[in-house]
Amino acid sequence: TTINTNTTANITVTVVNSNNGGSFSASSQACVNPSLCSFLYSTAHTTSVSGVSPSSGSAGTLLRITGSGFGTFSPATLVEINGVPCTVNATGYTTSTLFCRLGQSPAGPATIFVTFPGLGTARSTVTFTSLLTVSSFTPTSSGFGGGQTVDLVGSGFGPGATGSQVFFCGRPCTVLSATYNNIRCITTPVPTLEAVTAFDSVYESVRLLGGSGSAFDGDYFTRTSSCPVQLDFGTQVNPIITRIAFFPQTTNIAAMSGGVFEVSLNGTAWFPLATIGTARGGWNTIDIQPRGSPVRFVRYRHVSNNCPVTELEYYGLPVPVVDSTAATSACRANVSVLAVAPHPSRGVVPNPVLRTTTTVDTSNTGGFGILGIVSAPTVTTTVVPTIAVSALSTQGMSFVTSLTPLVTSVSPRWGTSLGGTSVTLSGVNLPTVAAQTVVELNGFACSVTAVSSDGTWVQCTTGARTSLMTSALFVGALNADLTTSAAYSISASTVRFDYLDRWSDLTTWKNEELPIEGDTVIIPQDQRVLLDISPPRLFFLLVQGTLIFDRKDLSLDASYIYVAGGRMQVGTEAEPFLQKATITLHGDRFTSIELPRAGAKVLAVSNRNPVRVNGHVPTFEEIGQLDIHGVPRLRTWTKIAADAAAGSTTIVTAEDVDFAAGEKIVLTSTSSYAQTEELTVVALASDRRTITVTPALSFQHTSRVVDVAGRTVDMRCEVGLLS
Repeated sequence: TTINTNTTANITVTVVNSNNGGSFSASSQACVNPSLCSFLYSTAHTTSVSGVSPSSGSAGTLLRITGSGFGTFSPATLVEINGVPCTVNATGYTTSTLFCRLGQSPAGPATIFVTFPGLGTARSTVTFTSLLTVSSFTPTSSGFGGGQTVDLVGSGFGPGATGSQVFFCGRPCTVLSATYNNIRCITTPVPTLEAVTAFDSVYESVRLLGGSGSAFDGDYFTRTSSCPVQLDFGTQVNPIITRIAFFPQTTNIAAMSGGVFEVSLNGTAWFPLATIGTARGGWNTIDIQPRGSPVRFVRYRHVSNNCPVTELEYYGLPVPVVDSTAATSACRANVSVLAVAPHPSRGVVPNPVLRTTTTVDTSNTGGFGILGIVSAPTVTTTVVPTIAVSALSTQGMSFVTSLTPLVTSVSPRWGTSLGGTSVTLSGVNLPTVAAQTVVELNGFACSVTAVSSDGTWVQCTTGARTSLMTSALFVGALNADLTTSAAYSISASTVRFDYLDRWSDLTTWKNEELPIEGDTVIIPQDQRVLLDISPPRLFFLLVQGTLIFDRKDLSLDASYIYVAGGRMQVGTEAEPFLQKATITLHGDRFTSIELPRAGAKVLAVSNRNPVRVNGHVPTFEEIGQLDIHGVPRLRTWTKIAADAAAGSTTIVTAEDVDFAAGEKIVLTSTSSYAQTEELTVVALASDRRTITVTPALSFQHTSRVVDVAGRTVDMRCEVGLLS
């Protein structure tokens, strides 16, 4: 509270009983002699600071501070600017003027606080700015994978690892230490256009976030009312769009056919990206080949000015916008100094150093666990530091391919959790000095045993895995001092090493006993098992950790398989399972005991704790995952293009298929569920749409698209692959 006039304040003392929480109070108003029991706020004892000259400067600058009520000089007089003392001189000190030498004050605007012995603390009504300069940094080149230790020189930097931030090409350089004149940081991966071009196989498309309105709200029951539908990715990142996904309005699907997607760098000149052929119900995707250039804007439009789209998604490679105004073509260092905490004399006030932002992610809601509990939206509160001032260097950091270690393969791709597996990592630009090479597999050190002189391979021996960690693979190069980092490797997500214990190894199992028929098997949370044999028929298989099918023909038989917060993997989207995996669930619909809400002879998946605790949102590691990816197919579900009569052995699909002889398909009915037929493919004609089947059709299957009250309704029977 600020008091501007002479005021006598009453004093109230409250005593709280720590045993029972009771309290009692006494006020100075009840004092027998009030003059002895009051506190006087007096203008005669109030100091003020009203001016400073110069108004900005760096460490060592002599400041002249003016005001009133300074009293006589005292060595205890304290001037603070951004929390750092400004040394007061006795020379020239008066009741209205003092001189002080600026200390190493972090850069940024500052209120001046002057504490006078016996008089209290005065807060200036003017602002002084501590200056920020970025003079130079070394080295001036780094690999695209980051990992380069950079030393910056300048003035005004914030102290410690949290007082400043450094960015190159919009990506953080992680600050390790900082003083007023020096910052040491480590570069992080920078996926510039040059990197994406040079290492095409490494960088994978991600969903590009952004956009507002019904086309980006995740609600399939709302449709956009505007046309065209435009998205601005902003000034920091211009992505290369690689895929478009759109969901037409269910009652007006055909209206999206012929729609056009266009891109622009400035929002004025537009260029075609893709055109919709025939839209289908549900999600439609368009892959963009070959890859184009980075763009800032993308829009969907239709010549009819009607855009009946309920959802739009764009996927691509986020490319940071490079600062082209650097002294070279590289990225300048962008250094920011964070605001300092409030002065203690201000009491309890909002901290300008930190602010919070809250985001709500509803993408994981709506799923039922084994007990039918719906997941809550993910609510994330982030503490964001407040930037006081920023400055750019004149130098540029060059990110180059020759300094980027690239790991292209790992052999073997897995090893036992006991450690001791010899691993060879192959690639280019790998470290060539063993003592300067660091390797981590799944977050655990792999002891380097040998390296090649041409940087094409590194050999190491795994250590024991003591806990479940990320599947990340990392090769780092150290500088000659063996204490600072020089480069981090990059690699595609398919290049990985897994700590896996073979199902067939005795050491995988408690008491070194392999499971036998009728056993209940539990794979605990911190264990990863490779199913390398077809085990005997099990009663119950509980997967809380990870179970991965080896790349061979396998069978798995059980009465119950329950993936509870773990992961069961039969191939991945990036590396499909090309062999034959047969999972057979055993039981009787009348006599077998049912799991709650799951049933008998069941393969069930739930989060680790299927009962949601109020306020708890499961992390990614707690979410049950079932990955089954077989041989890639052209499509597994389509519709028939013409009526198929009873007795016929031929059906014609509306789209190309790659169904093979001997595979099972299902043909639906528009009349009755009982007329759905299971058929075997005999042959597929060269047009890839005419299928010969056996046995002959028992029922009529129609292909009709009708108009009802001005709306198009697709009534065509559907064909699905069962094999």
